Amino acid sequence: MAVGDGGGGGVRRRGCGCSKEDFFPEESFSSWEAYGRALRSTGARLADRLTARSLDATELHEVRARSGADMKRDLTWWDLAWFGVGAVIGAGIFVLTGQEARNAVGPAVVISYVVSGVSAMLSVFCYTEFAVEIPVAGQRWNQPSVAFFTVKLIGLVRDPLTLILESCSPDTDCGSFAYLRVELGDFMAFVAAGNILLEYCIGGAAVARAWTSYFATLLNHHPNDFRIHAASLAADYSRLDPIAVAVIAIICLLSVLSTKASSRFNYVLSVLHVAVIAFIIVAGLTKADAANLTRHFMPYGPRGVFAASAVLFFAYIGFDAVSTMAEETRDPARDIPVGLVGAMALTTALYCALAVTLCLMVPYGEIDPDAPFSVAFADRGMGWAKYVVAFGALKGMTTVLLVSAVGQARYLTHIARTHMMPPWLARVHPGTGTPVNATVAMLLATAVIAFFTDLNVLSNLLSISTLFIFMLVAVALLVRRYYVSGETSRADRNRLAACIAAILASSVATATCWGLDRGGWVPYAVTVPAWLAATASLWALVPQARAPKLWGVPMVPWLPSASIAINVFLLGSIDSKSFMRFGIWTAALLVYYLFVGLHASYDTAKALAADAVAGKVEDGDAKTSAPPML
Repeated sequence: MAVGDGGGGGVRRRGCGCSKEDFFPEESFSSWEAYGRALRSTGARLADRLTARSLDATELHEVRARSGADMKRDLTWWDLAWFGVGAVIGAGIFVLTGQEARNAVGPAVVISYVVSGVSAMLSVFCYTEFAVEIPVAGQRWNQPSVAFFTVKLIGLVRDPLTLILESCSPDTDCGSFAYLRVELGDFMAFVAAGNILLEYCIGGAAVARAWTSYFATLLNHHPNDFRIHAASLAADYSRLDPIAVAVIAIICLLSVLSTKASSRFNYVLSVLHVAVIAFIIVAGLTKADAANLTRHFMPYGPRGVFAASAVLFFAYIGFDAVSTMAEETRDPARDIPVGLVGAMALTTALYCALAVTLCLMVPYGEIDPDAPFSVAFADRGMGWAKYVVAFGALKGMTTVLLVSAVGQARYLTHIARTHMMPPWLARVHPGTGTPVNATVAMLLATAVIAFFTDLNVLSNLLSISTLFIFMLVAVALLVRRYYVSGETSRADRNRLAACIAAILASSVATATCWGLDRGGWVPYAVTVPAWLAATASLWALVPQARAPKLWGVPMVPWLPSASIAINVFLLGSIDSKSFMRFGIWTAALLVYYLFVGLHASYDTAKALAADAVAGKVEDGDAKTSAPPML
């Protein structure tokens, strides 16, 4: 196979070569003449990749073939619920709560968390069906002994995040990328993949800068005391943060040395995370003043509530990692839905309790935007408590950084295996068993962003990227339920495309009206009924082509359509500058894809298909014969 060295089973290779063959082994890059021919074929190749869709079996069996060994563990809904809670709770609640309560929404921040939680919950349902139906972890299900299961449960109660870090094998697949590749094809999967990588980089950078804020509080300093002010740079990029870079470097070292080392480091402090949250709620309520909450509950009106919801969605990011654990669960049809929904319900409840506690302790206008909980306790005469809170917040954010570092390497490794990114990034180091190249590349990008960029810029851009991905997953679920190549009639396919287009258009129109702040209810009297009509038409006029085998999202198409609508609506509440930055990133992605990623993935797919025909491999990069749907 012409590209075999970088794909399929050829990922585990010794050495760290940096030759052209390590980055561009495909035929299109063998010479400038070959590259010129590839560029002249861009139109035909793009059409091919737009209609190419991976099969369920391809995503499952190719990943299995790449795994060096099976994980010998078996998870339940209890394990997955803790997984989700541990992966989600971090910088969002400890930093953004104060920032949004003070500047955007007031005490009604609790409502903002509920709105964000509902949006996240709808996305959870969409992820869940994919996780159960396409369990992309690439591991076998095992039946453990009672003793083994008891040991894992005891270990999980003491150290829930150890399981997370041990389970993030570089040989596992990654949820949303695989789901979109199956249902919407290679091109949309690449666009989503680029935003997934952006989400990880920005999320890690935001957490690292928040880490500096609480570290400064722990030492009785203002966060900017530890940052370098570069007056010549724009205000949003002028506070240079060397501590954030140092923290990321340490996380990178732990991640590339061993996942086990990461989990041992995390083990020492894990139980303190939940204990600190309980302490904040209980101790904070002893200093509560109901007047702080009720005097000006919603000073910025409904617009402030939704604007804050869009930013606070950052606090829910991480739950999608649970979907990659589907094939390591005892009963996916039960454990994945219960675990994911349970994690989101518990997380939302904790967020609301923490937000109410903060707003009861301090008038919203006096909340510190950098380290709100620590400063709140100091202002209420509990100076000693701020150290407890700051230490707990640092622990929580360190855990999130560790999990993120392992998870982002997993995503980049799998994307590189498809050759949409250079296959050099898919290398797994033979000594450490970790994807060193992918880990270092991602954390280097994260460190650069964290060094320059203000948290407010990061949180807005991160929310755009994440909401966009979750919207795509909801669209993919509708496609999965209503379209099967070779079975769905042309008429039903066209009706499906029209209904999805109408759902998207009406959702975008509603969000645009809200974002432009057009007064009156008339625009919504048109756009909301249009959304209802589009969803009802899909429900009544298009028969479902596929029934879920194990577990399915209830109330299809209403629930995924609602997920699309609320995600798009929250996008309309984000500021225009963030959309400009998002547009620049998306344009850069498209340029890279047209000049590099398209030709690399095209050559890889054709080589795999040729090998399959020749009987050299069992599964190739399957391409449906149907014309493009959307």
